[in-house]
Order: sequence, then structure tokens, then C-alpha cells
Amino acid sequence: MKNAIFFYRTSFWIGALAILGLFLLALPNSGTLAAPAKHNVNFDHIKTGFPLTGAHVTLPCETCHVQGTFKGTPKKCETCHTQGSRIQTTTFKANNHIATTQACDQCHRSTASWGVVMFSHVGVVPHQCAQCHNGTNVAGKPANHAPTTAPCDTCHRTTTWMSVGFSHVAVTPGSCATCHVPGGSGMAKPSNHIPTTLSCDACHNTSTYMTSTFTHSAAQGVIPGQCSTCHNGSYTQWNALGKTPTHVATTASCDSCHTGYVTFAGTAGSSFNHAGVNPGTCATCHVQGGSATAKPTNHIPTSLSCDACHTMGGTFATSTFTHSATQGVVAGQCLTCHNGSYTAWNALAKPANHIPTSSSCETCHTTGGTFTTSTFSHSATQGVLPGQCASSGCHSGAYTAWNALGQPAGHVVTSASCDSCHTSGYSTFAGAGFNHTGVAPGSCATCHVQGGAGMAKPTNHIPTTLSCDACHNTSTFATSTFTHSTTQGVLPGQCATSGCHSGSYTAWNALGKPSGHVATTASCDSCHAGFTTFANGVFNHTGIAAGTCSTCHTPGGSGLAAPTNHIPYASQLLAGSSLNCDACHSSTTSFTVERMNHNGSQGNGAGWCKGCHQSGTNFLGNMQRMSLTHQRSTGVTDCSQSGCHRPLGTEGSTYTNWGG
Repeated sequence: MKNAIFFYRTSFWIGALAILGLFLLALPNSGTLAAPAKHNVNFDHIKTGFPLTGAHVTLPCETCHVQGTFKGTPKKCETCHTQGSRIQTTTFKANNHIATTQACDQCHRSTASWGVVMFSHVGVVPHQCAQCHNGTNVAGKPANHAPTTAPCDTCHRTTTWMSVGFSHVAVTPGSCATCHVPGGSGMAKPSNHIPTTLSCDACHNTSTYMTSTFTHSAAQGVIPGQCSTCHNGSYTQWNALGKTPTHVATTASCDSCHTGYVTFAGTAGSSFNHAGVNPGTCATCHVQGGSATAKPTNHIPTSLSCDACHTMGGTFATSTFTHSATQGVVAGQCLTCHNGSYTAWNALAKPANHIPTSSSCETCHTTGGTFTTSTFSHSATQGVLPGQCASSGCHSGAYTAWNALGQPAGHVVTSASCDSCHTSGYSTFAGAGFNHTGVAPGSCATCHVQGGAGMAKPTNHIPTTLSCDACHNTSTFATSTFTHSTTQGVLPGQCATSGCHSGSYTAWNALGKPSGHVATTASCDSCHAGFTTFANGVFNHTGIAAGTCSTCHTPGGSGLAAPTNHIPYASQLLAGSSLNCDACHSSTTSFTVERMNHNGSQGNGAGWCKGCHQSGTNFLGNMQRMSLTHQRSTGVTDCSQSGCHRPLGTEGSTYTNWGG
């Protein structure tokens, strides 16, 4: 019995414990209750699409995964950071937050702190800045801000407050001190500023203080003679320079010498007024160690005062040296300066390859000009002796740099002196006249051949075997005389066959037949006579068939064509297009000899009289012109018609007179 009781009691407790275990297993989050959070967890949260960064790293999992729910956990900021969210958080959008419906991470770029904000002003309505920048929502205008009612974005950009561009457009000139004073909202005048009571804009523009413009005008408060107010050495930082230690000793105001207000440097911006300075006293200042520029050590040797050559008030660089006696120049003593030691001062020396001479420089070179324009007259005073052109060494070929030319390689072989032939004033060899006295006529080819000493016949010369002097004189080849005489080898009828007028020798004025020439095989002298010009040629019409005039006499043809104001025979005369020049023009020497051929035209449609005879036409000819209505005012269509002129009318005689 006891065993049975023990068995039942034991079975009861075992069953009760089993039921309790099942109950505990059925409880939610039994796994999290069994172990501390995040201990020994190896899980890559990035795979969920929501990486843990910033403040999210240290949060317990159950802060977001409420009651162990993982699926469906929100990822958007505003889902958690909103009052009443089921997610447990203490950070919400503040009551004074900028009014916006944008997601948090549009501006808040860090999960470590809400203070890391990057606000994009894209879409913000211009000039509405004060809706946010009011000092409550975000930073507003500070107490020392420049007084203005303009919107923030008038001056400030949306990226930074500090790079401000203030527009001074509406600012009244002269009112700069409203802002630009110590303690004011604008940059104030520094304590070491040049002393002035003027407004800032008298010198500074509204873009930057650093590029101020000071013109020294009365409008900027500058009074002549008071330069030392600024130029006393205290304001060099602002480029108001003071007098240098080596300045010329003077109590005069700066503007007595320095003008232009650009620079004090040298003579560029200053001009010392030498008025009152006694001539010849230059050395008072212009000495070594003195206050003014001294004579350099390599100066041309002279004991004269500076003003003997240099002008007062100008510059030393532009001195005037006239080589006059007042400047200490003595004739024949050029080498005192022109010895090569003073080339820096333009006192040039005789170069090594100078023409050999012991004469003084001024024998050839003038004292007021330049060495390059020397005058050599080949006179005895310049040491020239007749017959010694080459033997003196000058025209030997060694001094061509000085235009003392030597005998060229192709010169006529001769031992005569240059001045035997070259006598054109010693200025050029080109005008030499070879003395042909004693040269036998017909012997030109002795020199005038290819490779000879004289000018040879060019390869394109008119073909001839005659000697040069048959056409050319002994002065020049260019003015040859060709008379077309038999002594010059000309035969009648051989103008072209001889080769001359074939078109190959136009360079020598032997013209060929032009492209528009009348087609003919006749020799040139059949029509052209006189041998001076082709223009007076008279065409021989003998053998020309009647009615063939237009073969030549047509626009673009070789003969004279009808002028543009010729009567319109082709369109106004009956079948007038079949007419040729000789239908009216009976002379072959002049077109003015003519008799009108009306070609049987009847008028009024069978040809037209009015084409030439109506008032207002201006064709060539002395035909009578009248208005169509000169007799009747209606029904008139042409001169020749019923009731008018013949041949269709009854008035006058056909083609000869108009009648009464």
C-alpha cells in the first residue's frame, strides 16, 4: 500500500514538472530570457539593408526589435523618431524645427549626432530666408548686422554666411560711415590710415578696399604744396612714400618736381625744376657721392659742365652732342673720343675692316649725323688719286662691306683703272659706260657671247645671225632700234615664217597673232604696214564672199562686232536675222558708209517700224523718230498701217519719205 502511494505521488510531481517545462518553452523570447543580449552574437547587420552606425551601434537590439520582432522593423528615420512610435527613443523633431516634410536624412547626414546637418536650399523660394533664419528656428541676423531690410540671400549665399557680397547699389554716396566705423557692421578705417575726413568712397570702390584709387585730386582733399601731410614716412604701408635719405636737399613740396602722381622713381615720375640753377654749376649736385646722378667713370673725357651737352629738365640719356667748339671739339682730333674706349656713349671707333686711310673721321663723316651715312666724294682732300682705284687697296674686293666694290668675276678683261670707264660721279658702278672707241664694227661677239666679258645675247633673243650693232648701239642693249630693213635681215612676206612674229618672242616686242585674230594665212605685212604698231592694220576684203560678214563681225569674233545700240534688225525687220552686214554697209573700210535695207518689212506685225522710229528709242542712225500718236490718238499700233504711212498706209513713199 505504501509503495502504491509513493508511486502515485512521484508520478504527480513528475507530470507537474513536465507541464511546467512545456509552459516555459511556450513563452515568447524564451531564447533572450535564457542569455544576456548581444553576447557571443556573430551577425552581419548590413545584410538587413540597415547598417548599424553612430548611435545605433550601442543600442540594445530590443530597442528596435520590440518583443523579439525582427521582420518589418522600420528603416526610415521618421518612423522611429516621432512622438507615439512603438520604437523606444528619446530623440524627436523639436517644436522649433524648420517646417519641412522631408525625411530626416535629407539634412542630417550622420547617425552619431543630430548636429551634423547639411541643409539643401534647392526648392527654397528666393527672398523668404527670414521664415527660418529668425533666431528661433535657426541662426538669425546678429545684433551688429548692417542695418537693412533686404532678404538674407541679397548678400549671403546658401553655402556659407561668411563670403558675403554686399550690393552698394542703393547706398547713398558719402554715407559709408553708417557701417564702416569702429564697432559698426562694416570694415572700419584702420588706425594707421592716411589722415583724411573724406568718406570711404572718395578713394575706395564698393568691390574691395585693397584696390583703392587715389588720384590726388581736390575731390580727394589734396591741396597743392601739402604733400608732406601724407608723404612724411609714416604711411609707407599705403604707398605714401616719404623722402629718401639720398634725396636732393630741398624744402620744396613734393609736387614741385614730382608730377603725375604715379611714381617717384627716377625721371619717370619726377622732373627737377632747374629754374634758378646757374648754368655751369651742375657739379654742385651731379658729382660722385652727391644727391643727383654723377658722371660715370667711363664718360667721354671732358672738363665741361654737364649742361654743355645735357639739357636741364630732361634726361641724361638724350644728350645732344653737336661736335661744336663750345663742346670742346677741335677739328682733326676725332680720335680723342672715337678711339674705341667710349662706344657705350655712341662714340664709335674705326672698325678693323675700315677702308685704309690716315685721314681724320670728319674728312668723310659729318659731325651732326651718323657714321653709316658717310659721304665719300673721291676728292683729293679724301686722299684719292686718279688711276689708283684698285692699287690704293680700296676697290680690291677687300672692303665690299663699305660699298667699295671690287671687280666682279665676269668683268671685261682689262688692266685699266676703274675710273677709265666708271665716271658717273663715283656713286655707283652700274652706270659705267664702256668706251667702244677703237672697237671694229661687226666684232661685238668678241665680248658679247655666252661666257664672255660683255652681256651676251639671251637664249630667247629674236633669231638672227647679224652682229649686235646691226640693231643695238654701244650705250645700252635695252633701247635697240629695229627698222625691219633688209640690212637687218628682214624679207617681205616672212614676218611669221622667219620665226619673229610667231608668238615666241613677245618679250622683245615681236608680237604674235592674237587668239582673236582674223583667220588668215597671209603674212603680217599684207595688212600691217609701218613696222611700228599692229593697231593701224587695214584688212583686205578682196576675195571675201558677200553675206559672210558675220563670220568675223560678231561678238567675240576677230572683226569689229555690231555695237549694243545697233538697230534691232533681227527682231524688227521681216526675217531680218537673215541679213548680213553688207546688206546695209557697202564699204569694207568704214561702217559709217551705209544705206538702210528694210528687207521688205511691211510693218504692223509683218516687221515693226516703231522698233526704230518711235520716240524714246536711241539706236544708232539718223532715222526720224515720232510718237505713235502724233497724228491720231487712238487705234494706232505702228507707223505703217491703214490710214498712216506706207507701205500699208497711203502717206509718203515706201522706205524713202513719210509724206505730208
